[in-house]
Amino acid sequence: MLQSSAAASALDWLALQLDYFVPQQDRKTASRNKPLLELIVLMVHGLRRGLLDQNPSATRIIDRLTVFAQGHELRNRPVRNSNELILRAGLCAFLRITNRPDLAHEAVLQRTIDTGLLDQSGRLPHHMMIERTVLDWGGFSHRLPPLAELTTSSVLVRKPDALYQTEQSIYELTHDVMFGYTFGDRPPSELTPSQLAQLNRILSDALMRFGRQGHWDLVGELLLAWDCLRFEYDAIYENAWSELIAAQEVDGSIVAIEPADTETDEIHTDSQSPARRRFAERYHSTLVLVLAAMSRTERDAPADPDHKIQTVRPRADHASSSSTSQGADWFAAVLKSPNLTLTAAMGGLVGLTLISAIDDRATVLADGAIKPLFSRLHSSAQLAGVPAALTLAVFAVLRNRGLDVPIITGFVDGIRSVVDTPTSGNTPRWCEERAILARLGLLPTAKLPAPAEFWHALTGRHVDPEHIMRLAAAHSDASLLEPDRTGARRLESLGIDTLRRSNLVAGCALLRSAHTLGPLDRDRARSVTAFLQAQQCPDGGFGVIPSASDLGAMDPDIDIRLPISLAVWWTLAEINTSFRLFSQPLNRRATP
Repeated sequence: MLQSSAAASALDWLALQLDYFVPQQDRKTASRNKPLLELIVLMVHGLRRGLLDQNPSATRIIDRLTVFAQGHELRNRPVRNSNELILRAGLCAFLRITNRPDLAHEAVLQRTIDTGLLDQSGRLPHHMMIERTVLDWGGFSHRLPPLAELTTSSVLVRKPDALYQTEQSIYELTHDVMFGYTFGDRPPSELTPSQLAQLNRILSDALMRFGRQGHWDLVGELLLAWDCLRFEYDAIYENAWSELIAAQEVDGSIVAIEPADTETDEIHTDSQSPARRRFAERYHSTLVLVLAAMSRTERDAPADPDHKIQTVRPRADHASSSSTSQGADWFAAVLKSPNLTLTAAMGGLVGLTLISAIDDRATVLADGAIKPLFSRLHSSAQLAGVPAALTLAVFAVLRNRGLDVPIITGFVDGIRSVVDTPTSGNTPRWCEERAILARLGLLPTAKLPAPAEFWHALTGRHVDPEHIMRLAAAHSDASLLEPDRTGARRLESLGIDTLRRSNLVAGCALLRSAHTLGPLDRDRARSVTAFLQAQQCPDGGFGVIPSASDLGAMDPDIDIRLPISLAVWWTLAEINTSFRLFSQPLNRRATP
Protein backbone atom coordinates (compact mmCIF):
# COMPACT_ATOMS: atom_id res chain seq x y z
CA MET A 1 0.00 0.00 0.00
CA LEU A 2 1.11 3.59 -0.59
CA GLN A 3 1.94 4.90 2.84
CA SER A 4 2.76 8.45 1.77
CA SER A 5 -0.11 10.93 1.49
CA ALA A 6 1.97 12.93 -1.00
CA ALA A 7 2.32 9.88 -3.23
CA ALA A 8 -1.39 9.03 -2.92
CA SER A 9 -2.30 12.59 -3.89
CA ALA A 10 0.08 12.44 -6.85
CA LEU A 11 -1.48 9.17 -8.01
CA ASP A 12 -4.92 10.76 -7.77
CA TRP A 13 -3.77 13.53 -10.11
CA LEU A 14 -2.29 11.04 -12.56
CA ALA A 15 -5.58 9.13 -12.66
CA LEU A 16 -7.38 12.32 -13.68
CA GLN A 17 -5.00 12.83 -16.62
CA LEU A 18 -5.68 9.57 -18.45
CA ASP A 19 -7.01 11.33 -21.54
CA TYR A 20 -3.52 12.77 -22.03
CA PHE A 21 -1.62 9.58 -21.21
CA VAL A 22 -3.73 7.29 -23.37
CA PRO A 23 -3.79 8.54 -26.98
CA GLN A 24 -6.99 8.51 -28.96
CA GLN A 25 -7.32 6.54 -32.18
CA ASP A 26 -5.89 9.03 -34.63
CA ARG A 27 -2.55 9.49 -36.31
CA LYS A 28 -1.57 12.65 -34.49
CA THR A 29 -1.73 11.15 -31.01
CA ALA A 30 -0.80 7.53 -31.73
CA SER A 31 2.94 8.31 -31.63
CA ARG A 32 2.96 9.85 -28.15
CA ASN A 33 4.57 6.82 -26.59
CA LYS A 34 6.79 8.24 -23.85
CA PRO A 35 4.17 9.32 -21.25
CA LEU A 36 2.17 6.13 -21.79
CA LEU A 37 5.24 3.90 -21.40
CA GLU A 38 6.20 5.70 -18.20
CA LEU A 39 2.70 5.19 -16.79
CA ILE A 40 2.88 1.50 -17.69
CA VAL A 41 6.27 1.19 -15.95
CA LEU A 42 4.82 2.80 -12.84
CA MET A 43 1.81 0.48 -12.79
CA VAL A 44 3.68 -2.76 -13.52
CA HIS A 45 6.34 -1.98 -10.91
CA GLY A 46 3.74 -1.04 -8.29
CA LEU A 47 1.60 -4.10 -9.00
CA ARG A 48 4.60 -6.42 -8.87
CA ARG A 49 5.55 -5.10 -5.44
CA GLY A 50 1.99 -5.06 -4.11
CA LEU A 51 2.16 -1.29 -3.53
CA LEU A 52 -1.00 -0.35 -5.42
CA ASP A 53 -3.42 -2.84 -3.90
CA GLN A 54 -6.86 -1.44 -3.05
CA ASN A 55 -5.97 2.04 -4.23
CA PRO A 56 -9.02 3.57 -6.02
CA SER A 57 -6.90 5.72 -8.35
CA ALA A 58 -4.73 2.75 -9.28
CA THR A 59 -7.90 0.77 -10.05
CA ARG A 60 -9.13 3.57 -12.31
CA ILE A 61 -5.81 3.58 -14.18
CA ILE A 62 -5.83 -0.22 -14.48
CA ASP A 63 -9.32 -0.22 -15.99
CA ARG A 64 -8.46 2.46 -18.55
CA LEU A 65 -5.14 0.89 -19.54
CA THR A 66 -6.84 -2.47 -19.98
CA VAL A 67 -9.40 -1.07 -22.41
CA PHE A 68 -6.62 0.68 -24.33
CA ALA A 69 -4.32 -2.36 -24.43
CA GLN A 70 -7.06 -4.69 -25.65
CA GLY A 71 -8.74 -2.47 -28.21
CA HIS A 72 -6.57 0.36 -29.52
CA GLU A 73 -5.43 0.32 -33.15
CA LEU A 74 -1.84 0.35 -31.89
CA ARG A 75 -2.26 -3.34 -31.04
CA ASN A 76 -3.46 -4.20 -34.52
CA ARG A 77 -0.69 -2.76 -36.64
CA PRO A 78 2.83 -3.97 -37.48
CA VAL A 79 5.72 -2.87 -35.28
CA ARG A 80 7.65 -0.11 -37.03
CA ASN A 81 10.43 0.80 -34.57
CA SER A 82 12.02 -0.12 -31.25
CA ASN A 83 10.14 2.56 -29.27
CA GLU A 84 6.79 1.16 -30.34
CA LEU A 85 7.98 -2.39 -29.71
CA ILE A 86 8.87 -1.61 -26.09
CA LEU A 87 5.61 0.27 -25.51
CA ARG A 88 3.59 -2.67 -26.75
CA ALA A 89 5.72 -5.14 -24.77
CA GLY A 90 4.93 -3.03 -21.71
CA LEU A 91 1.21 -3.24 -22.48
CA CYS A 92 1.50 -7.03 -22.72
CA ALA A 93 3.37 -7.15 -19.40
CA PHE A 94 0.63 -5.02 -17.84
CA LEU A 95 -2.10 -7.35 -19.14
CA ARG A 96 -0.16 -10.34 -17.84
CA ILE A 97 0.14 -9.00 -14.31
CA THR A 98 -3.57 -8.14 -14.25
CA ASN A 99 -4.39 -11.69 -15.44
CA ARG A 100 -5.62 -10.68 -18.91
CA PRO A 101 -2.82 -11.98 -21.20
CA ASP A 102 -3.02 -11.14 -24.90
CA LEU A 103 -1.44 -14.20 -26.52
CA ALA A 104 -1.84 -13.06 -30.13
CA HIS A 105 -0.20 -9.69 -29.44
CA GLU A 106 2.64 -11.38 -27.54
CA ALA A 107 3.30 -13.71 -30.49
CA VAL A 108 3.52 -10.76 -32.90
CA LEU A 109 5.98 -8.94 -30.66
CA GLN A 110 8.12 -12.04 -30.11
CA ARG A 111 8.43 -12.53 -33.87
CA THR A 112 9.51 -8.90 -34.21
CA ILE A 113 12.13 -9.29 -31.48
CA ASP A 114 13.38 -12.46 -33.16
CA THR A 115 14.04 -10.56 -36.39
CA GLY A 116 16.76 -8.60 -34.58
CA LEU A 117 15.05 -5.21 -34.50
CA LEU A 118 16.81 -4.38 -31.23
CA ASP A 119 20.21 -5.58 -32.51
CA GLN A 120 20.53 -3.16 -35.40
CA SER A 121 22.07 -0.09 -33.79
CA GLY A 122 24.15 0.93 -30.80
CA ARG A 123 22.27 2.61 -27.97
CA LEU A 124 23.20 4.09 -24.64
CA PRO A 125 23.29 1.59 -21.75
CA HIS A 126 20.24 3.10 -20.05
CA HIS A 127 18.19 2.73 -23.25
CA MET A 128 18.98 -0.98 -23.32
CA MET A 129 18.30 -1.21 -19.57
CA ILE A 130 14.79 0.17 -20.12
CA GLU A 131 14.22 -2.24 -23.01
CA ARG A 132 15.54 -5.19 -21.03
CA THR A 133 13.43 -4.35 -17.97
CA VAL A 134 10.19 -4.14 -19.96
CA LEU A 135 10.94 -7.25 -22.03
CA ASP A 136 11.86 -9.21 -18.90
CA TRP A 137 8.66 -8.11 -17.20
CA GLY A 138 6.74 -9.41 -20.19
CA GLY A 139 8.76 -12.64 -20.33
CA PHE A 140 9.89 -12.11 -23.91
CA SER A 141 12.99 -13.85 -25.24
CA HIS A 142 15.67 -11.44 -26.42
CA ARG A 143 19.42 -11.00 -26.87
CA LEU A 144 19.99 -7.87 -24.79
CA PRO A 145 22.90 -8.04 -22.31
CA PRO A 146 22.18 -8.78 -18.62
CA LEU A 147 21.53 -5.75 -16.42
CA ALA A 148 24.73 -6.36 -14.47
CA GLU A 149 26.72 -6.18 -17.71
CA LEU A 150 24.91 -3.04 -18.80
CA THR A 151 25.56 -1.28 -15.49
CA THR A 152 29.28 -2.06 -15.69
CA SER A 153 29.35 -0.48 -19.16
CA SER A 154 27.55 2.64 -17.96
CA VAL A 155 28.76 5.84 -16.33
CA LEU A 156 28.16 4.33 -12.88
CA VAL A 157 31.56 2.59 -12.86
CA ARG A 158 33.48 5.64 -14.09
CA LYS A 159 33.28 7.66 -10.87
CA PRO A 160 31.43 10.64 -12.41
CA ASP A 161 32.18 14.03 -10.88
CA ALA A 162 29.58 16.74 -10.30
CA LEU A 163 32.01 19.32 -11.68
CA TYR A 164 31.42 18.07 -15.21
CA GLN A 165 27.75 17.10 -15.19
CA THR A 166 25.07 18.68 -17.35
CA GLU A 167 21.36 18.36 -16.78
CA GLN A 168 21.21 15.72 -19.52
CA SER A 169 24.07 13.67 -18.08
CA ILE A 170 22.40 13.65 -14.65
CA TYR A 171 19.20 12.37 -16.27
CA GLU A 172 21.23 9.60 -17.90
CA LEU A 173 22.89 8.74 -14.59
CA THR A 174 19.59 8.47 -12.73
CA HIS A 175 18.19 6.23 -15.48
CA ASP A 176 21.29 4.04 -15.30
CA VAL A 177 20.52 3.54 -11.60
CA MET A 178 16.71 3.25 -11.79
CA PHE A 179 16.64 0.69 -14.58
CA GLY A 180 20.02 -0.92 -13.91
CA TYR A 181 18.75 -1.90 -10.47
CA THR A 182 15.05 -2.17 -11.47
CA PHE A 183 13.82 0.38 -8.94
CA GLY A 184 15.63 -1.38 -6.12
CA ASP A 185 14.79 -5.00 -7.02
CA ARG A 186 18.45 -6.00 -6.98
CA PRO A 187 21.40 -4.69 -4.97
CA PRO A 188 24.32 -2.77 -6.57
CA SER A 189 26.62 -5.72 -6.00
CA GLU A 190 28.81 -5.13 -9.08
CA LEU A 191 29.89 -1.67 -7.82
CA THR A 192 32.93 -1.32 -5.60
CA PRO A 193 32.84 0.62 -2.31
CA SER A 194 34.87 3.36 -3.97
CA GLN A 195 32.42 3.63 -6.87
CA LEU A 196 29.46 3.69 -4.49
CA ALA A 197 31.08 6.42 -2.40
CA GLN A 198 31.59 8.56 -5.51
CA LEU A 199 27.97 8.00 -6.57
CA ASN A 200 26.82 9.04 -3.11
CA ARG A 201 28.80 12.27 -3.47
CA ILE A 202 27.43 13.09 -6.92
CA LEU A 203 23.83 12.40 -5.83
CA SER A 204 24.31 14.68 -2.82
CA ASP A 205 25.83 17.42 -4.98
CA ALA A 206 23.08 17.08 -7.57
CA LEU A 207 20.29 17.16 -4.97
CA MET A 208 21.67 20.44 -3.63
CA ARG A 209 22.11 21.91 -7.11
CA PHE A 210 18.75 20.99 -8.58
CA GLY A 211 16.86 21.61 -5.37
CA ARG A 212 18.08 25.22 -5.41
CA GLN A 213 16.97 25.50 -9.03
CA GLY A 214 13.50 24.16 -8.29
CA HIS A 215 14.11 21.34 -10.79
CA TRP A 216 11.69 18.95 -9.09
CA ASP A 217 11.72 16.46 -11.96
CA LEU A 218 15.38 15.69 -11.37
CA VAL A 219 15.10 15.94 -7.58
CA GLY A 220 12.53 13.13 -7.67
CA GLU A 221 14.75 10.96 -9.87
CA LEU A 222 17.78 11.61 -7.66
CA LEU A 223 15.84 10.55 -4.55
CA LEU A 224 14.69 7.42 -6.34
CA ALA A 225 18.27 6.65 -7.40
CA TRP A 226 19.42 7.17 -3.80
CA ASP A 227 17.04 4.47 -2.57
CA CYS A 228 17.86 2.12 -5.46
CA LEU A 229 21.52 2.25 -4.41
CA ARG A 230 20.45 1.73 -0.77
CA PHE A 231 22.36 4.69 0.62
CA GLU A 232 21.80 5.66 4.23
CA TYR A 233 19.36 8.50 4.85
CA ASP A 234 21.13 11.76 5.71
CA ALA A 235 20.22 15.43 6.12
CA ILE A 236 20.64 16.24 2.42
CA TYR A 237 18.33 13.39 1.40
CA GLU A 238 15.70 14.24 4.01
CA ASN A 239 15.79 17.95 3.22
CA ALA A 240 15.36 17.20 -0.51
CA TRP A 241 12.28 15.10 0.28
CA SER A 242 10.83 17.91 2.37
CA GLU A 243 11.39 20.44 -0.43
CA LEU A 244 9.87 18.13 -3.03
CA ILE A 245 6.71 17.58 -0.97
CA ALA A 246 6.48 21.31 -0.24
CA ALA A 247 6.52 21.95 -4.00
CA GLN A 248 3.49 19.70 -4.48
CA GLU A 249 0.33 21.65 -5.23
CA VAL A 250 -3.12 21.08 -3.76
CA ASP A 251 -4.22 18.91 -6.69
CA GLY A 252 -1.25 16.56 -6.13
CA SER A 253 0.84 17.62 -9.12
CA ILE A 254 4.36 19.01 -9.16
CA VAL A 255 5.71 21.27 -11.88
CA ALA A 256 8.86 19.82 -13.39
CA ILE A 257 10.95 22.99 -13.39
CA GLU A 258 10.28 26.36 -11.84
CA PRO A 259 9.16 28.92 -12.95
CA ALA A 260 5.74 27.55 -13.82
CA ASP A 261 5.69 28.94 -17.37
CA THR A 262 8.68 26.84 -18.48
CA GLU A 263 7.74 25.03 -21.66
CA THR A 264 8.34 21.44 -22.56
CA ASP A 265 7.50 20.34 -26.07
CA GLU A 266 7.59 16.57 -25.78
CA ILE A 267 3.85 16.17 -26.01
CA HIS A 268 1.91 19.29 -26.84
CA THR A 269 3.54 20.30 -30.10
CA ASP A 270 0.17 20.11 -31.84
CA SER A 271 -1.79 21.87 -29.11
CA GLN A 272 -1.23 24.85 -26.85
CA SER A 273 -4.35 24.35 -24.74
CA PRO A 274 -3.79 25.25 -21.07
CA ALA A 275 -4.81 21.77 -19.91
CA ARG A 276 -2.40 19.96 -22.23
CA ARG A 277 0.40 22.41 -21.44
CA ARG A 278 -0.16 21.88 -17.73
CA PHE A 279 -0.03 18.11 -18.22
CA ALA A 280 3.20 18.34 -20.22
CA GLU A 281 4.85 20.44 -17.52
CA ARG A 282 3.82 18.20 -14.62
CA TYR A 283 3.15 14.59 -15.54
CA HIS A 284 6.73 13.29 -15.32
CA SER A 285 7.72 14.93 -12.03
CA THR A 286 4.42 13.82 -10.48
CA LEU A 287 4.87 10.26 -11.72
CA VAL A 288 8.47 10.16 -10.42
CA LEU A 289 7.24 11.27 -6.99
CA VAL A 290 5.06 8.14 -6.85
CA LEU A 291 7.95 5.89 -7.92
CA ALA A 292 10.30 7.47 -5.37
CA ALA A 293 7.68 7.11 -2.63
CA MET A 294 7.29 3.43 -3.50
CA SER A 295 11.01 2.83 -3.03
CA ARG A 296 11.06 4.72 0.26
CA THR A 297 7.96 2.87 1.47
CA GLU A 298 9.65 -0.47 0.86
CA ARG A 299 12.81 0.63 2.66
CA ASP A 300 10.85 1.95 5.65
CA ALA A 301 8.45 -0.99 5.96
CA PRO A 302 9.43 -3.93 8.18
CA ALA A 303 10.93 -6.75 6.13
CA ASP A 304 8.52 -9.56 5.34
CA PRO A 305 10.48 -12.80 4.89
CA ASP A 306 7.55 -14.39 3.05
CA HIS A 307 7.09 -11.53 0.57
CA LYS A 308 7.83 -12.44 -3.01
CA ILE A 309 7.87 -10.04 -5.92
CA GLN A 310 5.08 -10.98 -8.30
CA THR A 311 6.45 -12.06 -11.65
CA VAL A 312 4.75 -11.37 -14.96
CA ARG A 313 6.60 -13.81 -17.15
CA PRO A 314 4.19 -15.27 -19.70
CA ARG A 315 3.70 -18.98 -19.99
CA ALA A 316 5.23 -20.82 -22.90
CA ASP A 317 1.93 -20.45 -24.75
CA HIS A 318 2.71 -16.87 -25.78
CA ALA A 319 4.30 -18.20 -28.96
CA SER A 320 2.03 -21.21 -29.42
CA SER A 321 0.33 -19.81 -32.50
CA SER A 322 2.66 -19.76 -35.51
CA SER A 323 2.68 -17.15 -38.23
CA THR A 324 1.26 -19.66 -40.74
CA SER A 325 -1.50 -20.77 -38.35
CA GLN A 326 -2.50 -17.17 -37.69
CA GLY A 327 -2.44 -16.44 -41.43
CA ALA A 328 -4.62 -19.45 -42.22
CA ASP A 329 -7.04 -18.42 -39.50
CA TRP A 330 -7.26 -14.92 -41.00
CA PHE A 331 -8.09 -16.18 -44.51
CA ALA A 332 -10.55 -18.68 -43.04
CA ALA A 333 -12.25 -15.83 -41.17
CA VAL A 334 -12.51 -13.88 -44.43
CA LEU A 335 -14.28 -16.84 -46.00
CA LYS A 336 -16.73 -17.02 -43.09
CA SER A 337 -17.69 -13.37 -43.31
CA PRO A 338 -21.46 -12.84 -43.51
CA ASN A 339 -20.79 -10.28 -46.24
CA LEU A 340 -18.53 -12.54 -48.28
CA THR A 341 -17.86 -11.17 -51.74
CA LEU A 342 -16.57 -13.03 -54.77
CA THR A 343 -13.23 -11.23 -54.49
CA ALA A 344 -12.94 -12.32 -50.87
CA ALA A 345 -13.83 -15.93 -51.71
CA MET A 346 -11.22 -16.03 -54.48
CA GLY A 347 -8.61 -14.32 -52.31
CA GLY A 348 -9.26 -16.73 -49.46
CA LEU A 349 -8.68 -19.73 -51.72
CA VAL A 350 -5.42 -18.33 -53.11
CA GLY A 351 -4.19 -17.25 -49.69
CA LEU A 352 -4.79 -20.65 -48.09
CA THR A 353 -3.13 -22.33 -51.08
CA LEU A 354 -0.04 -20.16 -50.63
CA ILE A 355 0.15 -20.97 -46.92
CA SER A 356 -0.33 -24.69 -47.60
CA ALA A 357 2.83 -24.57 -49.73
CA ILE A 358 4.68 -23.71 -46.51
CA ASP A 359 2.59 -25.53 -43.91
CA ASP A 360 0.64 -28.69 -44.75
CA ARG A 361 -1.85 -27.95 -41.97
CA ALA A 362 -3.45 -25.29 -44.19
CA THR A 363 -4.15 -27.77 -47.01
CA VAL A 364 -7.49 -28.91 -45.58
CA LEU A 365 -8.59 -25.28 -45.23
CA ALA A 366 -7.49 -24.57 -48.80
CA ASP A 367 -9.47 -27.54 -50.13
CA GLY A 368 -12.48 -26.39 -48.14
CA ALA A 369 -12.29 -22.92 -49.67
CA ILE A 370 -13.20 -24.21 -53.13
CA LYS A 371 -16.83 -24.95 -52.30
CA PRO A 372 -17.66 -21.40 -51.11
CA LEU A 373 -16.16 -20.12 -54.36
CA PHE A 374 -18.26 -22.43 -56.51
CA SER A 375 -21.39 -21.50 -54.61
CA ARG A 376 -20.93 -17.83 -55.42
CA LEU A 377 -19.87 -18.08 -59.05
CA HIS A 378 -22.82 -18.07 -61.48
CA SER A 379 -21.68 -16.10 -64.53
CA SER A 380 -18.57 -14.58 -66.06
CA ALA A 381 -20.07 -11.11 -65.60
CA GLN A 382 -19.36 -11.42 -61.87
CA LEU A 383 -15.63 -11.61 -62.59
CA ALA A 384 -15.59 -8.12 -64.07
CA GLY A 385 -15.35 -6.69 -60.56
CA VAL A 386 -12.44 -8.95 -59.52
CA PRO A 387 -8.80 -7.91 -60.13
CA ALA A 388 -7.59 -9.72 -63.25
CA ALA A 389 -4.42 -10.97 -61.54
CA LEU A 390 -6.53 -12.57 -58.79
CA THR A 391 -8.70 -14.36 -61.35
CA LEU A 392 -5.54 -15.69 -63.00
CA ALA A 393 -4.24 -16.85 -59.63
CA VAL A 394 -7.47 -18.77 -58.96
CA PHE A 395 -7.26 -20.26 -62.46
CA ALA A 396 -3.73 -21.48 -61.65
CA VAL A 397 -4.77 -22.91 -58.28
CA LEU A 398 -7.70 -24.81 -59.77
CA ARG A 399 -5.64 -26.07 -62.71
CA ASN A 400 -2.97 -27.35 -60.32
CA ARG A 401 -5.72 -29.35 -58.61
CA GLY A 402 -6.97 -30.73 -61.92
CA LEU A 403 -10.18 -28.68 -61.77
CA ASP A 404 -11.70 -26.82 -64.70
CA VAL A 405 -14.33 -24.17 -63.99
CA PRO A 406 -15.70 -23.10 -67.41
CA ILE A 407 -16.72 -19.63 -66.20
CA ILE A 408 -13.18 -18.88 -64.95
CA THR A 409 -11.49 -20.52 -67.93
CA GLY A 410 -13.61 -18.51 -70.34
CA PHE A 411 -12.82 -15.28 -68.51
CA VAL A 412 -9.08 -16.06 -68.62
CA ASP A 413 -9.36 -16.54 -72.38
CA GLY A 414 -10.93 -13.08 -72.52
CA ILE A 415 -8.04 -11.57 -70.55
CA ARG A 416 -5.58 -13.25 -72.92
CA SER A 417 -7.28 -11.77 -75.97
CA VAL A 418 -7.12 -8.28 -74.46
CA VAL A 419 -3.48 -8.30 -73.38
CA ASP A 420 -2.38 -10.10 -76.54
CA THR A 421 -3.70 -7.28 -78.70
CA PRO A 422 -1.09 -4.52 -79.07
CA THR A 423 -2.67 -1.17 -78.31
CA SER A 424 -0.96 2.05 -77.45
CA GLY A 425 -0.45 2.70 -73.75
CA ASN A 426 -1.61 -0.65 -72.37
CA THR A 427 1.85 -2.06 -71.58
CA PRO A 428 2.06 -0.68 -68.01
CA ARG A 429 -1.51 -1.69 -67.19
CA TRP A 430 -1.36 -5.27 -68.46
CA CYS A 431 2.31 -6.07 -67.83
CA GLU A 432 1.66 -8.32 -64.83
CA GLU A 433 -1.18 -10.15 -66.58
CA ARG A 434 1.01 -10.75 -69.67
CA ALA A 435 3.73 -12.23 -67.45
CA ILE A 436 1.26 -14.49 -65.64
CA LEU A 437 -0.26 -15.76 -68.89
CA ALA A 438 3.21 -16.44 -70.26
CA ARG A 439 4.13 -18.46 -67.18
CA LEU A 440 0.88 -20.39 -67.51
CA GLY A 441 1.83 -21.18 -71.11
CA LEU A 442 -1.10 -19.19 -72.47
CA LEU A 443 0.88 -16.38 -74.10
CA PRO A 444 4.16 -16.43 -76.06
CA THR A 445 7.06 -14.87 -74.20
CA ALA A 446 7.86 -12.83 -77.34
CA LYS A 447 5.02 -10.52 -76.35
CA LEU A 448 6.93 -9.39 -73.24
CA PRO A 449 8.81 -6.05 -73.10
CA ALA A 450 12.43 -6.01 -74.20
CA PRO A 451 14.97 -6.78 -71.43
CA ALA A 452 16.89 -3.59 -72.19
CA GLU A 453 13.99 -1.48 -70.90
CA PHE A 454 14.03 -3.37 -67.65
CA TRP A 455 17.77 -3.11 -66.98
CA HIS A 456 17.92 0.54 -67.99
CA ALA A 457 15.11 1.42 -65.59
CA LEU A 458 17.14 0.03 -62.69
CA THR A 459 20.11 2.35 -63.22
CA GLY A 460 18.46 5.75 -62.70
CA ARG A 461 18.77 7.86 -59.57
CA HIS A 462 15.03 8.28 -59.13
CA VAL A 463 13.69 4.76 -59.48
CA ASP A 464 9.93 4.25 -59.21
CA PRO A 465 9.36 0.90 -57.46
CA GLU A 466 5.83 0.63 -58.89
CA HIS A 467 7.13 0.98 -62.46
CA ILE A 468 9.96 -1.48 -61.84
CA MET A 469 7.50 -3.88 -60.22
CA ARG A 470 5.45 -4.00 -63.42
CA LEU A 471 8.51 -4.44 -65.63
CA ALA A 472 10.06 -7.04 -63.33
CA ALA A 473 6.88 -9.12 -63.36
CA ALA A 474 7.43 -9.64 -67.09
CA HIS A 475 10.88 -11.27 -66.76
CA SER A 476 10.93 -14.81 -65.51
CA ASP A 477 13.75 -16.27 -67.65
CA ALA A 478 17.14 -16.27 -65.91
CA SER A 479 18.84 -15.90 -69.30
CA LEU A 480 17.66 -12.30 -69.32
CA LEU A 481 20.41 -11.60 -66.81
CA GLU A 482 22.99 -11.82 -69.58
CA PRO A 483 22.87 -8.08 -70.51
CA ASP A 484 23.58 -7.10 -66.91
CA ARG A 485 24.61 -9.71 -64.35
CA THR A 486 24.12 -7.25 -61.51
CA GLY A 487 20.51 -6.66 -62.49
CA ALA A 488 19.02 -9.25 -60.13
CA ARG A 489 21.07 -7.84 -57.27
CA ARG A 490 19.86 -4.32 -58.05
CA LEU A 491 16.31 -5.57 -58.17
CA GLU A 492 16.79 -7.30 -54.82
CA SER A 493 18.21 -4.12 -53.25
CA LEU A 494 15.32 -2.07 -54.55
CA GLY A 495 12.90 -4.62 -53.12
CA ILE A 496 14.57 -4.42 -49.71
CA ASP A 497 14.41 -0.63 -49.68
CA THR A 498 10.76 -0.73 -50.77
CA LEU A 499 9.90 -3.10 -47.92
CA ARG A 500 11.76 -0.84 -45.51
CA ARG A 501 9.48 1.99 -46.63
CA SER A 502 6.48 -0.17 -45.70
CA ASN A 503 5.29 -0.74 -49.26
CA LEU A 504 4.76 -4.48 -48.84
CA VAL A 505 2.98 -5.14 -52.13
CA ALA A 506 5.64 -3.56 -54.37
CA GLY A 507 8.53 -4.76 -52.20
CA CYS A 508 7.28 -8.34 -52.27
CA ALA A 509 6.75 -8.26 -56.05
CA LEU A 510 10.29 -6.97 -56.60
CA LEU A 511 11.81 -9.64 -54.37
CA ARG A 512 9.82 -12.40 -56.06
CA SER A 513 11.15 -11.26 -59.42
CA ALA A 514 14.69 -11.01 -58.08
CA HIS A 515 14.35 -14.51 -56.62
CA THR A 516 13.17 -15.88 -59.96
CA LEU A 517 16.06 -14.29 -61.87
CA GLY A 518 18.68 -15.22 -59.30
CA PRO A 519 17.51 -17.06 -56.15
CA LEU A 520 17.98 -15.16 -52.89
CA ASP A 521 20.72 -16.64 -50.76
CA ARG A 522 19.73 -18.35 -47.52
CA ASP A 523 20.62 -15.45 -45.26
CA ARG A 524 18.64 -12.96 -47.34
CA ALA A 525 15.65 -15.30 -47.63
CA ARG A 526 15.75 -15.87 -43.86
CA SER A 527 15.98 -12.12 -43.19
CA VAL A 528 13.12 -11.26 -45.55
CA THR A 529 10.98 -14.03 -44.06
CA ALA A 530 11.56 -12.78 -40.52
CA PHE A 531 10.85 -9.18 -41.53
CA LEU A 532 7.60 -10.07 -43.29
CA GLN A 533 6.41 -12.28 -40.43
CA ALA A 534 7.09 -9.38 -38.07
CA GLN A 535 4.65 -7.27 -40.10
CA GLN A 536 1.82 -9.68 -39.31
CA CYS A 537 -0.95 -8.26 -37.16
CA PRO A 538 -2.33 -10.15 -34.13
CA ASP A 539 -5.38 -11.30 -36.10
CA GLY A 540 -3.10 -13.01 -38.66
CA GLY A 541 -3.58 -10.56 -41.55
CA PHE A 542 -1.21 -8.00 -43.00
CA GLY A 543 -1.71 -4.30 -43.56
CA VAL A 544 -2.69 -1.31 -41.47
CA ILE A 545 -6.28 -0.15 -41.61
CA PRO A 546 -6.39 3.62 -42.22
CA SER A 547 -8.71 5.98 -40.43
CA ALA A 548 -12.41 5.99 -41.30
CA SER A 549 -12.05 9.33 -43.13
CA ASP A 550 -9.40 7.82 -45.44
CA LEU A 551 -11.32 4.59 -46.02
CA GLY A 552 -14.38 6.14 -47.61
CA ALA A 553 -16.44 3.39 -49.18
CA MET A 554 -13.62 0.85 -49.16
CA ASP A 555 -13.82 -2.37 -47.20
CA PRO A 556 -10.62 -2.43 -45.10
CA ASP A 557 -10.18 -6.20 -45.21
CA ILE A 558 -11.09 -6.82 -48.83
CA ASP A 559 -9.75 -3.68 -50.52
CA ILE A 560 -6.63 -3.14 -48.40
CA ARG A 561 -5.58 -6.09 -46.26
CA LEU A 562 -6.44 -8.93 -48.65
CA PRO A 563 -4.08 -7.76 -51.47
CA ILE A 564 -1.29 -7.11 -48.97
CA SER A 565 -1.74 -10.47 -47.25
CA LEU A 566 -1.72 -12.28 -50.60
CA ALA A 567 1.46 -10.46 -51.67
CA VAL A 568 3.24 -11.43 -48.45
CA TRP A 569 2.24 -15.10 -48.47
CA TRP A 570 3.03 -15.41 -52.17
CA THR A 571 6.52 -14.14 -51.47
CA LEU A 572 7.04 -16.30 -48.38
CA ALA A 573 5.97 -19.39 -50.33
CA GLU A 574 8.24 -18.73 -53.30
CA ILE A 575 11.42 -17.71 -51.47
CA ASN A 576 11.20 -20.58 -48.95
CA THR A 577 9.98 -23.50 -51.06
CA SER A 578 10.05 -24.82 -54.61
CA PHE A 579 6.47 -23.60 -55.04
CA ARG A 580 5.75 -21.33 -58.03
CA LEU A 581 2.19 -20.09 -58.25
CA PHE A 582 2.05 -19.65 -62.02
CA SER A 583 4.58 -22.09 -63.40
CA GLN A 584 4.01 -25.51 -61.85
CA PRO A 585 1.64 -27.61 -59.73
CA LEU A 586 1.55 -27.10 -56.00
CA ASN A 587 4.72 -28.24 -54.24
CA ARG A 588 5.35 -28.70 -50.58
CA ARG A 589 8.29 -27.27 -48.66
CA ALA A 590 11.57 -27.94 -50.40
CA THR A 591 14.11 -30.07 -48.59
CA PRO A 592 16.85 -27.80 -47.13
